[in-house]
Amino acid sequence: MTGPAGAEGGGPGAGHEALVDRLVRAGIIRTPAVEAAFRAVPRAVFLAGTGAAPDEDRVTILVDGAGRSTSALSQPSLVASMLEQLGVERGQRVLEVGTGIGYTAALLARVVGPEGTVVSVELDAALAARARARLARAGVGTVEVVAGDGGYGVPSRAPWDRILLTAGAWDLPPPLLEQLAPTGRLVAPLSLRGAWCAVAFEPRAGHLASVGAFGCHVTTRLRGAFAGPGRRHALGPGPDAWLDLDDGRPVDGAALWARLTGPARAAPTDVWATGHEVLDGLLLWLALHEGDFGVLETAREDLVPAVVRLPGKLPLTGGALGRDALALLTRAGGAGVGPEATRTPFPVGVRAWGPATDLAERTVAHVEAWLRAGRPAARTLRVRVVPAGHGRAAPGEQVLRRRWTDVVVGWAR
Repeated sequence: MTGPAGAEGGGPGAGHEALVDRLVRAGIIRTPAVEAAFRAVPRAVFLAGTGAAPDEDRVTILVDGAGRSTSALSQPSLVASMLEQLGVERGQRVLEVGTGIGYTAALLARVVGPEGTVVSVELDAALAARARARLARAGVGTVEVVAGDGGYGVPSRAPWDRILLTAGAWDLPPPLLEQLAPTGRLVAPLSLRGAWCAVAFEPRAGHLASVGAFGCHVTTRLRGAFAGPGRRHALGPGPDAWLDLDDGRPVDGAALWARLTGPARAAPTDVWATGHEVLDGLLLWLALHEGDFGVLETAREDLVPAVVRLPGKLPLTGGALGRDALALLTRAGGAGVGPEATRTPFPVGVRAWGPATDLAERTVAHVEAWLRAGRPAARTLRVRVVPAGHGRAAPGEQVLRRRWTDVVVGWAR
């Protein structure tokens, strides 16, 4: 693979190098192979025509009729973290589900080298064509882009040493599990009752077992035949707030927006945490213990001082959602900070709207239970994926029933 010589990038520039340097210093890029790929692949080529700067963290490529993102170029930190999780080696056969505009596929091609194979499947045929053009412009001639439903995989080219899902999954498509090599690894952003966790799985006897996980947040979902029931619901008159639910619960967006813009009650907790700890631990804990869990993304921090700020995304928080009420995690006192303060501790509070006072009490109780449990993080999650109907929970575990599989989740003791 060679770099392009045209005016649209010519090769990685100073801004690109600075971006990679930041990812290395932060410990997000950890291996020489992933670092070399990030330095060699000119991200600017893939951003051409989007109006985004080469070091911008996230770029929405396609939206649906309601303004929801259906394809996006993820922030480099998430891409790098998932590539490190995937553990790709030179010469391996890799399947990517969700090409987007081809940037991650180009990184994968660099890691596996000319003796390896990268096939990427994109549901949107026009987007697949754009990805092929950008890959060619970047000098990447070893990626095969296929237009189709990536949930079906590419059985004619299986087995795959590595499978990467770039969009959030509610369930893992059975064809992908069937096409994974016995010594392979699959990485996917997986919804655990509404909180997102990037999980690396490896095959075991009759099931998949997690070998690593970290908390994340994605706004694009797996579409097509293997789409889940979760939806992002717009609240209010503009794009200022989105409610992200894992299931098909009906939502009255106007009523909830009226609540959010009305009187609120504050409930303190005894917990201090960083935004990273909330994303990587507390939100997952809350989702797995609160049956009415939901995530709110909003730019209106005068209403909801959000607890997590990710580059390129709306600030977000989570909590319990009733029919006519909400209780959400907030920064106590309403203090606002920038994304650079993700690791600065703040007092975690709960803010409640509407008549259901039990929502706030339950949310506070969950937060304080997380503290008593030792502030568990995603790395201590243990996840097994078994065929539907075969999930059995050991003490401390729970079974999430999906359409094609059962997801068994528990925290390591």
